[in-house]
Amino acid sequence: MTLRRSFFSLALAAVLAGGLAAQETPSPEQMMEIMTKYATPGDHHKHLEWLVGTWTTKSTFWMAPGAPPVEATGKARHNSILGGRFVRVTYEGDFAGQPFTGEGTVGYDKFKNKYVEAWQDNMGTMMVSASGECDGQGKVRIMRGDMDDLMTGKPSWFRSVYRFDGPDRYTLEMWGPGPDGKEFRVLEIVHTRVAPALTPAELERGVKHLEQSRSYLVGATAGLSKRQWSFKASPERWSPAEIVEHLALSEDFLMNLIKDRVMKSPASNEPRDLRAMDDKILGVIADRTFSAKAPEQVTPTGKFASPQKALEALIERRARTIEFLKNTPDLRAHVGDSPLGKTDAYQWLLFISAHTERHTKQLLEARADPKFARR
Repeated sequence: MTLRRSFFSLALAAVLAGGLAAQETPSPEQMMEIMTKYATPGDHHKHLEWLVGTWTTKSTFWMAPGAPPVEATGKARHNSILGGRFVRVTYEGDFAGQPFTGEGTVGYDKFKNKYVEAWQDNMGTMMVSASGECDGQGKVRIMRGDMDDLMTGKPSWFRSVYRFDGPDRYTLEMWGPGPDGKEFRVLEIVHTRVAPALTPAELERGVKHLEQSRSYLVGATAGLSKRQWSFKASPERWSPAEIVEHLALSEDFLMNLIKDRVMKSPASNEPRDLRAMDDKILGVIADRTFSAKAPEQVTPTGKFASPQKALEALIERRARTIEFLKNTPDLRAHVGDSPLGKTDAYQWLLFISAHTERHTKQLLEARADPKFARR
């Protein structure tokens, strides 16, 4: 057992012991076993994982029973967080012509044996929560919660009904009390999946390639002397120092392109051969027989104090790139143009990795040159 877990176990024992009264206090190991039981995701959490991805939404509001409906559109993103224990929802849309944004978290409480959720948005300063259960087939989930009625100043309640209509569609209905106290439908949101979230295999492949190409470069630069860093096989070729600077600049340049342009493009579900394009990018971009002139923004000009500083910057930026990949499930939904054609955001991340591999090969070519300084 690690020191951290031992400390946690002892602290937990101290907290719980007061409530045990005359009962025998469990050992730290027994307490850890109990905590592990309730902390381990189960079948209900796998059911929630189905929500992960990007969805377009069509909302219909009824301000009162019999009132004309108010319609709106938006987009919802569902991210798996905390090791698959919860799903975070972010929503962007409009309401009555005004921007509407909200965030929520949904999970399954194994101790209470209930689904739980919390929600907050820019239309108020309150947070609402609810809990409930699903039917035996996982096609309907009903949640109930309490809230404050801002119009009357009194406590109120609501009921949410989730209907899962198929692999790429679900509907959320919200019900509440009308002026006569009878329940009426306040809101309906139809969710349609734009593009599936990354599969575990795709995520693993992307992370692994980004990590390996980083390690490949670090290994290729290990032990270089000042003379070796500045070696050029010919005047028009880059030195190892310039190659590393180019890669550090490119990491930021390409990530800004992905975040500011590709991810902000309208979500698309246009059919594409994803695996073929993934493989094409990893193969073609890393191939040294394919040549292209670097944009001015990433042309090395000595922007870093030393090659080591440039390498440190690249390593730090690569860590952020990997975190972005891990925490952005809808990368397949957003597509931009690349030298190889229509390229989604996930494929742009593969592009970054293959680009690193490509220039690491260039650096190794310099090291293999007969004129390369031995020290």
